[in-house]
Amino acid sequence: MTDLLLVDALPAGTKVGDFDLLSVLSATDTVIAYRVRESATGADFVLREFAPASLVRRQADGRLVTTNMDAEAAFQHGVARFLANASRSAARNHPALARSIRAFRANGTAVQLLACPPGRLLSEQVAGTGAVPAERLSDAARPLLDLLAEQHTDGSPAGRIAPDQVMLPDLGGAVWLGAGMDVSVEHPGDPVLAPEHLAENGELGPWTDIYALAATLYTGLFGSEPPPASERLRAQHEGGDDPLQLPREFEDSRSSGNSAGTELLTLIRRGLVLDPAARPRSVREWRARLGGAEADAAADQDGRKGAAPTASSRRGWLGVAFAALVLAIVVTVGYFALEWQSRDAAQRSTAQALADAAAAAEENRRWQQALETDAVVAYRAFIEDFPESPRIAQAREFLQRLEEKAWPGVLEENTRAAFEAHLETFPDGRYATEALARIEAFRQEEARLAREQAERRRRDEAAWEVASADGSVAALDRYLAEWPAGAHAAEARELRGQMQVEHNDTARFAQAREADTLASWRAYLDDFPAGRHVDAALAAIDRLTLRPGKAFRDCETCPEMVVVPAGSFWQGSADSSPLAVSLEKPRRRVTIDAPFAIGKYEVTLAEWDHCVEAGGCETRPADNGWGRGRRPAILVSWHDAAGYAAWLSELTGERYALPSESEWEYAARAGEEGDWLGGSAEAVCAWANVAGAESGFDWRHTGCADRMAASTALAGSLRPNDFGLHDMIGNVAEWTRDCMNLSYLEAPTDGSAWSRGLCSSRMTRGGSWFSGSRDIRLPARFNLKSGDRNDFTGLRVVRRVEPQEE
Repeated sequence: MTDLLLVDALPAGTKVGDFDLLSVLSATDTVIAYRVRESATGADFVLREFAPASLVRRQADGRLVTTNMDAEAAFQHGVARFLANASRSAARNHPALARSIRAFRANGTAVQLLACPPGRLLSEQVAGTGAVPAERLSDAARPLLDLLAEQHTDGSPAGRIAPDQVMLPDLGGAVWLGAGMDVSVEHPGDPVLAPEHLAENGELGPWTDIYALAATLYTGLFGSEPPPASERLRAQHEGGDDPLQLPREFEDSRSSGNSAGTELLTLIRRGLVLDPAARPRSVREWRARLGGAEADAAADQDGRKGAAPTASSRRGWLGVAFAALVLAIVVTVGYFALEWQSRDAAQRSTAQALADAAAAAEENRRWQQALETDAVVAYRAFIEDFPESPRIAQAREFLQRLEEKAWPGVLEENTRAAFEAHLETFPDGRYATEALARIEAFRQEEARLAREQAERRRRDEAAWEVASADGSVAALDRYLAEWPAGAHAAEARELRGQMQVEHNDTARFAQAREADTLASWRAYLDDFPAGRHVDAALAAIDRLTLRPGKAFRDCETCPEMVVVPAGSFWQGSADSSPLAVSLEKPRRRVTIDAPFAIGKYEVTLAEWDHCVEAGGCETRPADNGWGRGRRPAILVSWHDAAGYAAWLSELTGERYALPSESEWEYAARAGEEGDWLGGSAEAVCAWANVAGAESGFDWRHTGCADRMAASTALAGSLRPNDFGLHDMIGNVAEWTRDCMNLSYLEAPTDGSAWSRGLCSSRMTRGGSWFSGSRDIRLPARFNLKSGDRNDFTGLRVVRRVEPQEE
């Protein structure tokens, strides 16, 4: 069956008036049925709750409220219909009909209380043990057929007939719970829906209930639901076989010496006919098709003798017999009265006697009903409806007995709700005065607690006003110490937490700023990913992240460095180069597998002077009168240059050094594969301060001329190469770490310095302001003794770049 949209059922243990909810019996999209127990007596009943899922929803307090304004009118109309149906049901008396005790409003809707014998729903029985034995199911079918025959007197369907609305009492027979229930057609997969329910203008009548009861009997007999009518109609429309198949083997085994099985199979087959016109039009006709004397007798008498007599039916017969006896007495009295009174007077007396007899019969029926249920609600209803009955004293006596039984439990629970519920159930009972006194005591105690709570709230609010006005962590701590469960405790803790986080955030940021390292800034972001200083931390990380092309200084007086990327290049001169010498051969491929930083400029005299002032450098070289400041350092030996790099390492904690020849040439070329910076001998003067045509030296470079004097130039005076490095050619020759070797044979190819050879001399690169064509080529290399100090020799440093985390 297709899942229905249902309102949430009330949970077990919920109080509804005088009753405790035990469990949910069944639920449709309009009505939920519960097992309930009367608190005072322990008697069990069925409670039906009007809960149309399309109109209402359940609140946390158990009340039903409409889903929107438009649903309110429809819901109230439905409540009125539910109560009216319950009232009509109360006037009916049949052994197979759950007796309506009363209907009332609760939880924002209407409920109906039904008396029902102990037993299980047919749906529960099938879910628990499977198919119901044919004899037991036949025993249940007979009173249901009798009931439907009686209910169909107006030609209308009786209500919802389904396995979850049929109770199988422990003592036999069946009791129907679904009288007056609307049948929902919103779910065509419901197996008890007849085809006419699904048609737009389908005619409904007793034949509609016959289909529903046949589907219900099918479920009981076979232990599973029949295919829904919607599925069977679709198969019929598509020319397929009817999915409803009654197993022949089952029929044979059941019918072999088993009239109950035969009768049920016949009822089911006739009742589940899809065409309403071909289906029995009444219970009389449905039963008549069974054949046999029993069916004929049942048809002649509207099926009233088709069921085996039960305790309930015998009591009904006694009531009728009693009424007949009274009627006979009245008729006899009327007969003798005719002797003394006129005909008109006799007729009036007879009519009154009949009315009195009927009232006496109804009073007797209601008293028997009260005795059977032995419940407070039944005795109270009897007292209200029959205040002049001679049984009133006995009813009150029984109520007192029930109160005596209930009172110890009330005392044990000892709550205001328990005493109020007892007083509502027994307003004139023996313990009513004591219950009132107990309720008053609870009220006084509640009032005292309310006053204390109000005073606590006042003091709490005053303390919070002081703490929030102060706004400090200490003030919040004082409030929390005094009011750990106060009205503003959660707010205070949250605010304090925020303030503590902000304090920790600021302190951690200050630590990171003081250290100013990638590690410190990343640690700050790890601790405070949404902190107040995230943007500043990210900017610092970007500043410190040494990616290729990034320029930086490790200290204020340190040389400015540029990160160059890893890469490969051809080092040395090709054989085809006209100026190549053996010192530059053989040409080989060198790979530098990690980025490194190199000075953007040659180390200046100003930077060298800082080293001298700090005690890191021993000699203060002269400047030849050319000036100091940003001019490159000159007159420094290889040992002086190496000492400067070592001092930088100690000062910054980073690893500074002189470049290897391979590092120097890779940085100088910056991707240039030819011999000349700028791409040609004629262009080199735009990048380099060299001895050009203007110098007049015999070894001058005739390819171009510059405007520089025969001296060093200020660092950065000319164009940088593609790595952003200035003066890689010219200005001053730059020391490298490599020992002197007369060729590249067996030289390292990984970018490292060549530490073998004649190490009392070291290789210099780049030429100087004093150099001509041969020495200002990119592959050109020449050596000087390590202790030489010349005015054309200076230095540039490199620095290791640690691998950068993504």
